Amino acid sequence: MSTTVEIEDSEKFQSAISSVRSDDGELVRQSWVLIGHVDQNPNMIHIVDNDNSPGAQISGFVSGLQEDMVMYGLLRHSVTVDMSATIKFIYVHWIGSKVAPSKKGRYGVVHGSVKAIIGDSHLTIETSSLDDLNLELITKQLEESSGVYNKVLENDQHGLPERGFTQHQVKDKKKTVTGIVVPTGPGIKVDDDVLTGIQNVRDDENPLTWVAAGYENGDVKKPLVKCSEGSGDTEEIREILADDQVCYILYRKTEIVHEVPTIKFIFITWVGENVKPMTKAKVSTKKSAVQDIFKTAHFTLFMSSKSELTEASIKSAMSISG
Repeated sequence: MSTTVEIEDSEKFQSAISSVRSDDGELVRQSWVLIGHVDQNPNMIHIVDNDNSPGAQISGFVSGLQEDMVMYGLLRHSVTVDMSATIKFIYVHWIGSKVAPSKKGRYGVVHGSVKAIIGDSHLTIETSSLDDLNLELITKQLEESSGVYNKVLENDQHGLPERGFTQHQVKDKKKTVTGIVVPTGPGIKVDDDVLTGIQNVRDDENPLTWVAAGYENGDVKKPLVKCSEGSGDTEEIREILADDQVCYILYRKTEIVHEVPTIKFIFITWVGENVKPMTKAKVSTKKSAVQDIFKTAHFTLFMSSKSELTEASIKSAMSISG
């Protein structure tokens, strides 16, 4: 199966995307476009709905999401920076909670192509929960990524407020792509045991077949540390997953292709069903940085339920990825 997608009615598609990105008319407005697969064909996408009217609301986008489908969206929203409205774009990768694990693999291999077509954004949200698409939560994430969200933390030792960074203390690191200002992903500190574990899994002579890493004490602001590792399969991996934790797994799987053993690497992002919406949003901003740490994989999977992680679902994804 191809890893790229085609567009049904390309003119309509590009017009809808352009209308969300356009600054013509009112600068301060919410607008959106909802994209889906034609007849659930992984290699064909189309516009499901869009709204660029003065009264558009992101809630209209959310109401169009379906639990048994993989869908995508581009949202336009504004945040206030130095007392001025600044437009931000949000990319949504919606994986419905009722999408079968085998279908997730089929859609996962084309996700990169879909995202490239939609274009750059300031914030990426990959989710299967409507709670993650709360406008207040989205606004807060955009403000934090812009450096304008002012945090006041309590100092545990002295009981005194400790001011966090504001926009005037830290400047965004940004790059310009096709006319859109996009902040680079946040850096992540990594424990040496994680890097060693990744190296061991990638070594065909090493008996280890997987390594899992998570944030220290479950705090996404802290470094990535090794949670566990093993020489078994998905059944062994499922044992270390928790419903309230975020975990990243690199899994080495051997398949037989034309009677020849072939190694495939699978990168799995685990976000448990009981992880708080704010934590999920922060995880989405670290996605690129984490993938850089684990390096190239033959395919990636996003999971939130243990029932999704089986040898059958992995085999299905592997057969689709070729």
